[in-house]
Amino acid sequence: MAQIAGGCAQAGLPSPSSQIEFSQPVPFYNSSPKAMLDATFADQVTVAIPRRSDLGKQSIDDEAALLAVTDIIKQRRELEVEFLANTPQIIINTNRGPRPVTIPLQPIDGAGVIRSAYYSPSTLKSHLMDSVLDLDCVARYREKKHLGLFILRPKKPTAREEKATTSVIESVAFRAPPGLKMEIADTAEELAEQVTEWALSCG
Repeated sequence: MAQIAGGCAQAGLPSPSSQIEFSQPVPFYNSSPKAMLDATFADQVTVAIPRRSDLGKQSIDDEAALLAVTDIIKQRRELEVEFLANTPQIIINTNRGPRPVTIPLQPIDGAGVIRSAYYSPSTLKSHLMDSVLDLDCVARYREKKHLGLFILRPKKPTAREEKATTSVIESVAFRAPPGLKMEIADTAEELAEQVTEWALSCG
C-alpha cells in the first residue's frame, strides 16, 4: 500500500485509499526522519496498542491548557483581565499582505501565547515554533515590546519524557526573538500567576 500510495503521489494522482490523505507538507524543523515517523505513527495510528505506562495518563491539549489558565485568571482577578483576548486570532498587515496569527494574551504593549506540552516532541516543537513565529510577527508589525510564551507541562513525567520535553523547549528558546519571556509550569494555577504577573508588567 505504501508503494502504491507513493506512486500515486509522485504521479499527481488521487489517493488510492480513503484512509490515506495527500496534503501539504509541514515542517518538522530539526527532527530526524525516525523521530518524525515515530511521532506521526503515535499520533495517527489509533489501532496501535498503547504502552502500559501510558494507560490512564491525562492529556491536555492547547485549547484545554488555555481555557484552564484563563479561567483561573478570571476567577482571581475579576477587574483586571483586559489582556485576555475575546478574539485570539488577529489579522496582521504584513508586506506580503494580511496574515492571521493567534495571540490569546493581548496586554497594552505585549502579546502572549499559552501552549500545552502534552504532545510528542515533534508535535510540541511544531506548536511552539508556530507561536514563536506569531509572536515575532506581532512584534515586528505592531511594535509590541513584551512577548510571552507560557507552557503547561505534564505532571510527574517519566525521566525520558521530561528529557524530551526539556530538549524541545530549549531548542525553541534558542530560536526565539530577543526579549521573549518564556515560563513553564506543571499546574494551571502556577502558570496563571506567571501570566498575570507578566501581563500586568506590560503596561
